[in-house]
Amino acid sequence: MKRKIFLIGLPLLLIIGIFFAAPSLTRNHTSSTAMVIDLLNPRISNSILYVKTSADYEESFIDDANGQENFTYLTVGYDQHGVSRKILYTSFGRKMTPDKYLKLLIKGQNVRTFEEVQPESIPEKAFDQLN
Repeated sequence: MKRKIFLIGLPLLLIIGIFFAAPSLTRNHTSSTAMVIDLLNPRISNSILYVKTSADYEESFIDDANGQENFTYLTVGYDQHGVSRKILYTSFGRKMTPDKYLKLLIKGQNVRTFEEVQPESIPEKAFDQLN
């Protein structure tokens, strides 16, 4: 009986442990695996991150659907409290203009949307870290 409880309980404890540890394990990891884990984990909620654009992109690739060249950027963003996070985002069809500010809606390592914002609209702690 104890063996059955152990055989059922151990995998259950591992799953629960991974479920609660995943946000810490995937933070600042821009791999596809981290993105999928964050996307599927219901404990991770949407949040806002602010980044400053640069001319340097990580990679470019041609979109098979429309033939446009897309650009992937790896950068460090900051939340409203000034806490940093490494993030990967893609600009579709054009390069980003350097030294502009973006507000990213993210879920873990997944960028849901981004929009250009004015410096005045960025929380002070995030703005201080960006400059």
